[in-house]
Amino acid sequence: MTEGYTEDGLYTDGYGYYADLPEGRTLASVDMEDDREAYDVAEGTVRIAADAFDNTEWLKTVGIPSSVTVIEEGALSNGRGWADPYKGIETILLSPENRVYFIKGDCLWEKTENGLKLFRYLAEDNEAVIPQGTAAIARKAFFNRKLSFVRIPDEDARIRFPKKHGFYLENLLSCLGKNGLMYDFSDYDHFITTDYFNCTKLMMLTDRLSAPLRLEDETAEGFRQHVLSHVKETAEAIIREDGIETLEALADCGLVTAENADEFIELFNKAGKTALLSYAMNYKNEHFRQTDAFGFTDDEWEI
Repeated sequence: MTEGYTEDGLYTDGYGYYADLPEGRTLASVDMEDDREAYDVAEGTVRIAADAFDNTEWLKTVGIPSSVTVIEEGALSNGRGWADPYKGIETILLSPENRVYFIKGDCLWEKTENGLKLFRYLAEDNEAVIPQGTAAIARKAFFNRKLSFVRIPDEDARIRFPKKHGFYLENLLSCLGKNGLMYDFSDYDHFITTDYFNCTKLMMLTDRLSAPLRLEDETAEGFRQHVLSHVKETAEAIIREDGIETLEALADCGLVTAENADEFIELFNKAGKTALLSYAMNYKNEHFRQTDAFGFTDDEWEI
Protein backbone atom coordinates (compact mmCIF):
# COMPACT_ATOMS: atom_id res chain seq x y z
CA MET A 1 0.00 0.00 0.00
CA THR A 2 1.37 3.41 -0.97
CA GLU A 3 0.93 6.73 0.76
CA GLY A 4 -2.23 8.67 -0.08
CA TYR A 5 -5.99 8.67 0.41
CA THR A 6 -8.24 5.64 0.05
CA GLU A 7 -11.66 5.54 -1.59
CA ASP A 8 -13.15 5.78 1.91
CA GLY A 9 -11.42 9.09 2.51
CA LEU A 10 -8.83 7.70 4.95
CA TYR A 11 -5.24 8.83 4.73
CA THR A 12 -2.63 6.04 4.75
CA ASP A 13 1.12 6.14 5.10
CA GLY A 14 1.32 2.60 3.76
CA TYR A 15 0.50 0.90 7.07
CA GLY A 16 -1.71 3.07 9.25
CA TYR A 17 -5.11 4.39 8.19
CA TYR A 18 -6.04 7.79 9.55
CA ALA A 19 -9.37 9.60 9.73
CA ASP A 20 -9.28 13.40 9.52
CA LEU A 21 -11.91 14.45 12.09
CA PRO A 22 -12.86 17.90 13.46
CA GLU A 23 -10.83 17.27 16.63
CA GLY A 24 -7.79 16.17 14.63
CA ARG A 25 -6.28 13.15 12.95
CA THR A 26 -7.15 9.71 14.40
CA LEU A 27 -5.33 6.44 13.79
CA ALA A 28 -8.30 4.22 12.94
CA SER A 29 -6.61 0.97 11.89
CA VAL A 30 -3.52 -0.61 10.37
CA ASP A 31 -2.86 -3.10 7.60
CA MET A 32 -3.22 -6.44 9.43
CA GLU A 33 -1.56 -8.31 6.54
CA ASP A 34 1.64 -6.29 6.85
CA ASP A 35 4.28 -8.25 8.79
CA ARG A 36 6.26 -5.31 10.15
CA GLU A 37 7.24 -5.50 13.83
CA ALA A 38 7.62 -1.77 14.55
CA TYR A 39 5.57 1.30 13.65
CA ASP A 40 5.68 5.00 14.50
CA VAL A 41 2.30 6.66 14.71
CA ALA A 42 2.33 9.69 12.39
CA GLU A 43 3.29 13.07 13.81
CA GLY A 44 0.25 15.28 14.33
CA THR A 45 -2.04 12.37 15.27
CA VAL A 46 -4.22 13.32 18.25
CA ARG A 47 -6.11 10.06 18.90
CA ILE A 48 -5.54 6.30 18.63
CA ALA A 49 -8.78 4.34 18.26
CA ALA A 50 -9.51 1.37 20.53
CA ASP A 51 -9.31 -1.18 17.71
CA ALA A 52 -6.49 0.47 15.76
CA PHE A 53 -4.09 -2.45 16.21
CA ASP A 54 -6.62 -5.29 16.40
CA ASN A 55 -5.39 -8.62 15.03
CA THR A 56 -1.94 -7.34 14.07
CA GLU A 57 0.02 -10.56 14.45
CA TRP A 58 3.56 -9.23 14.10
CA LEU A 59 3.61 -5.74 15.60
CA LYS A 60 5.77 -5.56 18.74
CA THR A 61 6.89 -1.94 19.03
CA VAL A 62 4.85 1.26 18.68
CA GLY A 63 6.14 4.82 18.70
CA ILE A 64 3.73 7.47 19.97
CA PRO A 65 4.33 11.16 19.22
CA SER A 66 3.83 14.12 21.54
CA SER A 67 0.68 15.18 19.66
CA VAL A 68 -1.36 12.18 20.88
CA THR A 69 -3.70 13.27 23.68
CA VAL A 70 -6.20 10.40 23.61
CA ILE A 71 -5.47 6.67 23.47
CA GLU A 72 -8.74 4.78 23.70
CA GLU A 73 -8.69 1.95 26.26
CA GLY A 74 -7.56 -1.33 24.75
CA ALA A 75 -5.81 0.32 21.81
CA LEU A 76 -2.39 -1.01 22.82
CA SER A 77 -3.66 -4.49 23.75
CA ASN A 78 -3.37 -6.17 20.38
CA GLY A 79 -2.93 -9.83 19.53
CA ARG A 80 -5.46 -12.61 19.39
CA GLY A 81 -5.77 -13.51 23.03
CA TRP A 82 -4.36 -16.06 25.44
CA ALA A 83 -3.84 -18.91 22.95
CA ASP A 84 -2.01 -16.83 20.36
CA PRO A 85 1.78 -17.29 20.14
CA TYR A 86 2.16 -13.61 19.29
CA LYS A 87 2.33 -11.52 22.47
CA GLY A 88 1.28 -8.32 20.78
CA ILE A 89 2.82 -4.93 21.55
CA GLU A 90 5.72 -5.37 23.98
CA THR A 91 7.47 -2.01 23.69
CA ILE A 92 6.02 1.51 23.64
CA LEU A 93 8.32 4.32 22.55
CA LEU A 94 6.64 7.47 23.84
CA SER A 95 7.81 10.97 23.00
CA PRO A 96 9.18 12.56 26.22
CA GLU A 97 7.34 15.72 25.20
CA ASN A 98 3.92 14.05 25.45
CA ARG A 99 1.99 15.95 28.14
CA VAL A 100 -0.77 13.37 28.76
CA TYR A 101 1.08 10.04 28.90
CA PHE A 102 4.37 8.91 30.40
CA ILE A 103 6.22 5.64 30.97
CA LYS A 104 7.51 4.52 34.36
CA GLY A 105 8.20 1.08 35.79
CA ASP A 106 7.29 -0.91 32.65
CA CYS A 107 3.90 0.78 32.64
CA LEU A 108 2.24 3.38 30.45
CA TRP A 109 0.44 5.96 32.59
CA GLU A 110 -2.24 8.50 31.71
CA LYS A 111 -2.70 11.77 33.55
CA THR A 112 -6.41 12.32 34.22
CA GLU A 113 -8.38 14.89 36.21
CA ASN A 114 -8.87 12.26 38.93
CA GLY A 115 -5.21 11.21 39.12
CA LEU A 116 -2.96 8.69 37.44
CA LYS A 117 -4.47 5.84 35.43
CA LEU A 118 -2.42 2.70 34.80
CA PHE A 119 -3.00 2.41 31.08
CA ARG A 120 -0.83 -0.55 29.99
CA TYR A 121 1.25 -3.02 32.00
CA LEU A 122 4.16 -4.45 30.01
CA ALA A 123 6.39 -6.21 32.57
CA GLU A 124 6.91 -9.98 32.49
CA ASP A 125 6.81 -10.45 36.27
CA ASN A 126 4.99 -13.26 38.04
CA GLU A 127 3.43 -10.75 40.45
CA ALA A 128 2.32 -7.24 39.54
CA VAL A 129 2.08 -4.50 42.14
CA ILE A 130 -0.26 -1.58 41.50
CA PRO A 131 1.62 1.45 42.88
CA GLN A 132 0.02 3.27 45.77
CA GLY A 133 -1.92 6.32 44.71
CA THR A 134 -3.09 4.81 41.42
CA ALA A 135 -6.48 6.37 40.70
CA ALA A 136 -7.71 3.89 38.09
CA ILE A 137 -6.78 1.00 35.83
CA ALA A 138 -7.65 1.03 32.14
CA ARG A 139 -9.57 -1.89 30.70
CA LYS A 140 -7.28 -4.48 29.09
CA ALA A 141 -4.26 -2.90 30.78
CA PHE A 142 -3.05 -6.44 31.63
CA PHE A 143 -3.96 -8.10 28.33
CA ASN A 144 -1.75 -11.11 27.53
CA ARG A 145 0.21 -10.84 30.79
CA LYS A 146 1.04 -14.19 32.42
CA LEU A 147 0.56 -13.36 36.10
CA SER A 148 -0.01 -15.44 39.21
CA PHE A 149 -0.72 -12.49 41.52
CA VAL A 150 -1.70 -8.83 41.40
CA ARG A 151 -1.19 -6.83 44.57
CA ILE A 152 -3.12 -3.63 45.24
CA PRO A 153 -1.59 -2.00 48.35
CA ASP A 154 -4.21 0.78 48.49
CA GLU A 155 -6.88 -1.87 49.10
CA ASP A 156 -4.62 -4.25 51.05
CA ALA A 157 -5.38 -6.89 48.43
CA ARG A 158 -3.31 -9.65 46.83
CA ILE A 159 -5.31 -11.36 44.12
CA ARG A 160 -4.35 -14.85 42.94
CA PHE A 161 -4.86 -15.88 39.30
CA PRO A 162 -4.93 -19.26 37.47
CA LYS A 163 -1.70 -18.68 35.52
CA LYS A 164 -1.70 -22.15 33.92
CA HIS A 165 -5.18 -21.71 32.48
CA GLY A 166 -4.79 -19.03 29.82
CA PHE A 167 -8.42 -18.58 28.80
CA TYR A 168 -9.59 -18.08 32.38
CA LEU A 169 -6.54 -15.97 33.23
CA GLU A 170 -7.30 -13.58 30.38
CA ASN A 171 -10.92 -13.21 31.44
CA LEU A 172 -10.10 -12.62 35.10
CA LEU A 173 -7.30 -10.15 34.39
CA SER A 174 -9.78 -8.16 32.31
CA CYS A 175 -11.68 -7.44 35.54
CA LEU A 176 -8.91 -5.08 36.62
CA GLY A 177 -10.39 -1.60 36.13
CA LYS A 178 -13.84 -2.97 35.36
CA ASN A 179 -16.90 -0.92 36.39
CA GLY A 180 -14.72 1.82 37.83
CA LEU A 181 -13.19 -0.49 40.45
CA MET A 182 -9.56 -1.38 40.92
CA TYR A 183 -10.80 -4.97 40.66
CA ASP A 184 -14.34 -6.20 40.09
CA PHE A 185 -14.63 -9.61 41.80
CA SER A 186 -18.00 -10.65 40.29
CA ASP A 187 -16.55 -12.89 37.54
CA TYR A 188 -13.73 -14.01 39.83
CA ASP A 189 -16.14 -15.23 42.53
CA HIS A 190 -18.26 -17.02 39.95
CA PHE A 191 -15.20 -18.78 38.49
CA ILE A 192 -14.17 -20.17 41.90
CA THR A 193 -17.23 -22.40 42.24
CA THR A 194 -17.82 -23.47 38.64
CA ASP A 195 -16.75 -26.48 36.56
CA TYR A 196 -13.87 -28.31 38.24
CA PHE A 197 -11.82 -28.52 41.45
CA ASN A 198 -8.10 -27.83 41.61
CA CYS A 199 -5.70 -26.39 44.14
CA THR A 200 -5.47 -23.00 42.48
CA LYS A 201 -9.23 -22.49 42.66
CA LEU A 202 -9.31 -23.72 46.25
CA MET A 203 -6.52 -21.28 47.15
CA MET A 204 -8.44 -18.49 45.41
CA LEU A 205 -11.42 -19.44 47.57
CA THR A 206 -9.46 -19.39 50.83
CA ASP A 207 -7.79 -16.11 49.84
CA ARG A 208 -11.22 -14.53 49.41
CA LEU A 209 -12.42 -15.80 52.78
CA SER A 210 -9.23 -14.64 54.50
CA ALA A 211 -9.29 -11.16 52.94
CA PRO A 212 -12.96 -10.55 52.03
CA LEU A 213 -12.66 -7.35 49.99
CA ARG A 214 -16.12 -6.52 48.61
CA LEU A 215 -17.22 -10.08 49.47
CA GLU A 216 -20.90 -10.38 50.33
CA ASP A 217 -21.89 -12.65 53.22
CA GLU A 218 -24.04 -14.81 50.92
CA THR A 219 -21.13 -15.35 48.54
CA ALA A 220 -18.77 -16.20 51.43
CA GLU A 221 -21.22 -18.76 52.74
CA GLY A 222 -21.53 -20.20 49.23
CA PHE A 223 -17.75 -20.68 49.19
CA ARG A 224 -17.84 -22.56 52.48
CA GLN A 225 -20.67 -24.81 51.37
CA HIS A 226 -18.89 -25.46 48.08
CA VAL A 227 -16.09 -27.16 50.00
CA LEU A 228 -18.14 -28.67 52.84
CA SER A 229 -20.55 -30.35 50.41
CA HIS A 230 -17.77 -31.62 48.12
CA VAL A 231 -15.21 -33.10 50.48
CA LYS A 232 -14.35 -35.96 48.13
CA GLU A 233 -13.74 -33.65 45.14
CA THR A 234 -11.75 -31.27 47.34
CA ALA A 235 -9.57 -34.10 48.71
CA GLU A 236 -9.01 -35.54 45.23
CA ALA A 237 -7.80 -32.15 43.95
CA ILE A 238 -5.38 -31.91 46.88
CA ILE A 239 -4.17 -35.48 46.28
CA ARG A 240 -3.55 -34.86 42.56
CA GLU A 241 -1.31 -31.87 43.27
CA ASP A 242 0.15 -32.88 46.66
CA GLY A 243 -1.45 -29.68 47.88
CA ILE A 244 -0.36 -29.53 51.51
CA GLU A 245 -0.46 -25.70 51.33
CA THR A 246 -4.05 -25.91 50.09
CA LEU A 247 -5.02 -28.25 52.91
CA GLU A 248 -3.46 -25.91 55.45
CA ALA A 249 -5.32 -22.93 53.95
CA LEU A 250 -8.65 -24.80 54.11
CA ALA A 251 -7.99 -25.70 57.73
CA ASP A 252 -7.14 -22.08 58.57
CA CYS A 253 -10.51 -21.06 57.13
CA GLY A 254 -12.36 -23.60 59.28
CA LEU A 255 -13.17 -25.89 56.34
CA VAL A 256 -11.57 -28.97 57.85
CA THR A 257 -14.14 -29.76 60.51
CA ALA A 258 -15.01 -32.38 63.12
CA GLU A 259 -17.60 -33.67 60.65
CA ASN A 260 -15.31 -34.11 57.63
CA ALA A 261 -11.85 -34.69 59.11
CA ASP A 262 -12.26 -38.48 59.07
CA GLU A 263 -13.28 -38.42 55.40
CA PHE A 264 -10.17 -36.42 54.50
CA ILE A 265 -8.04 -38.87 56.52
CA GLU A 266 -9.60 -41.89 54.83
CA LEU A 267 -9.07 -40.48 51.33
CA PHE A 268 -5.47 -39.42 52.01
CA ASN A 269 -4.71 -42.82 53.51
CA LYS A 270 -6.25 -44.66 50.56
CA ALA A 271 -4.15 -42.55 48.15
CA GLY A 272 -0.97 -43.25 50.12
CA LYS A 273 -0.29 -39.54 50.67
CA THR A 274 1.59 -39.71 53.96
CA ALA A 275 2.29 -35.97 54.32
CA LEU A 276 -1.36 -35.09 53.78
CA LEU A 277 -2.47 -37.93 56.05
CA SER A 278 -0.10 -36.85 58.82
CA TYR A 279 -1.29 -33.24 58.66
CA ALA A 280 -4.98 -34.22 58.71
CA MET A 281 -4.54 -36.63 61.62
CA ASN A 282 -2.54 -34.11 63.66
CA TYR A 283 -5.07 -31.39 62.91
CA LYS A 284 -7.92 -33.65 64.04
CA ASN A 285 -6.13 -34.59 67.26
CA GLU A 286 -5.33 -30.97 68.08
CA HIS A 287 -8.73 -29.49 67.27
CA PHE A 288 -11.36 -32.22 67.56
CA ARG A 289 -10.27 -34.41 70.45
CA GLN A 290 -13.13 -36.51 71.79
CA THR A 291 -14.07 -36.08 75.43
CA ASP A 292 -16.12 -38.31 77.75
CA ALA A 293 -18.98 -37.41 80.03
CA PHE A 294 -16.50 -35.87 82.47
CA GLY A 295 -14.94 -33.63 79.81
CA PHE A 296 -11.66 -35.60 79.60
CA THR A 297 -9.94 -37.26 76.65
CA ASP A 298 -8.64 -40.83 76.91
CA ASP A 299 -5.03 -39.77 77.27
CA GLU A 300 -5.90 -37.36 80.08
CA TRP A 301 -7.02 -40.37 82.18
CA GLU A 302 -3.62 -42.02 81.78
CA ILE A 303 -1.27 -42.16 84.81
